[in-house]
Amino acid sequence: MKQDLVAGVDLGTTKVCALIGQVGPEDEVEILGVGLAPSHGLRKGIVVDISKSAESIIEAVEKAEKMSGFSINSVYVGVTGGHISSRVNHSIVSISPPRYEITEQDRGRAISICSKVDLPDDQEVIHTVPRAYVVDGQRGILNPVGMSATRLEVETNIITGSVTALKNVIKSFTTAGIEVTDLVLESLASSYAVLTESEKSGAILLDMGGGTTDVAIFRNYALLDTFCLPVGGNHITNDISIGLRIPLEEAERVKIEHGRVDKEDIDPADFFEIKDNWGESKAVLTSFLAGIIEIRVREILNLIKREIEREGPLDFLPRVVVTGGSSLLRGVVELSGEVFDMPSRIGVPLRVSGLVDRVTQPIYATGVGLLTYGRNHQLEVESRRREEPLLSFLVNRVRNWFSGLRMSSERGGPNW
Repeated sequence: MKQDLVAGVDLGTTKVCALIGQVGPEDEVEILGVGLAPSHGLRKGIVVDISKSAESIIEAVEKAEKMSGFSINSVYVGVTGGHISSRVNHSIVSISPPRYEITEQDRGRAISICSKVDLPDDQEVIHTVPRAYVVDGQRGILNPVGMSATRLEVETNIITGSVTALKNVIKSFTTAGIEVTDLVLESLASSYAVLTESEKSGAILLDMGGGTTDVAIFRNYALLDTFCLPVGGNHITNDISIGLRIPLEEAERVKIEHGRVDKEDIDPADFFEIKDNWGESKAVLTSFLAGIIEIRVREILNLIKREIEREGPLDFLPRVVVTGGSSLLRGVVELSGEVFDMPSRIGVPLRVSGLVDRVTQPIYATGVGLLTYGRNHQLEVESRRREEPLLSFLVNRVRNWFSGLRMSSERGGPNW
């Protein structure tokens, strides 16, 4: 794979999406290859069959490779599931004299201290995401680097996941012959793709997938909180199957072709044909189907609202952005606006070029976001590599200087 290319794989419960692209200035993503395959071996975001999940990964990746003309050696992978949790941690570092200027190393040191938390043996850290900086007691700092100060405080979100669940994701990719560069929380990845910079000042991002709904809350241009509910589009499909007494495959077809949440403008006489469990055709009113779907979607949205309100009122969040496959159901955006009592819009990948027609859909939000996240991660690694030789040089100079002083002292001291 070319050095400036980035590859990401959204390993979902219902689909596996592989993307290959290049990320340019202003995080614009040029999509070169797309691969989509049905997902097998996962349940509610958790790998339950490594060999089947590996087969799905191989199918999606091969399609993306064929379209782009490049081979994938390593990928950034989106992770989700009920095992994901977050907690807040806080650290303080002193800024060294005589300059008293905060450097990128100071910021990194403060974040690194935050990441050192006591966790149960079955949990590990996925991300340490800064959510607030305080410089000499002054709050509301967006970027402390370059500011004069004697003390830097940072508050971070520590996002953790189950050790075994994360290892099984990695095993699925190694079984497929692909290296995992990094694991990325899916809602965080999606935010890179669908949120505008201004929306990060205050927004709720709902990524409604097949087996899970991932939630990310942004305030003051930082990730304030995140959580995952193990409910999604598959639960809607299951409700349709039970309510209409039809097989799951038929219920999925009905959801895609006729599913909607709003009932107000439906003709009371409007109907469609289905095949029931016994293979017989029967007519179903569109309004009846909409009623089944609305109950489940409203329940999911109310669960999310109650979870967010545990941390306080929603007054500071001016917008809801809904993405993921289930956001395509007609009326979901309007219902989310009603439940949260704020403007709502559908989230599609922004700042993309190349295969625009293919990926400007909500189902590609995580995949496109993984490419942006991955390129930013690559740049950070490259920056550290450039800084490390200079740091090593300075350390060696200081070490040699002290060594010279010691040797001079042994000979009777320096000749001033």
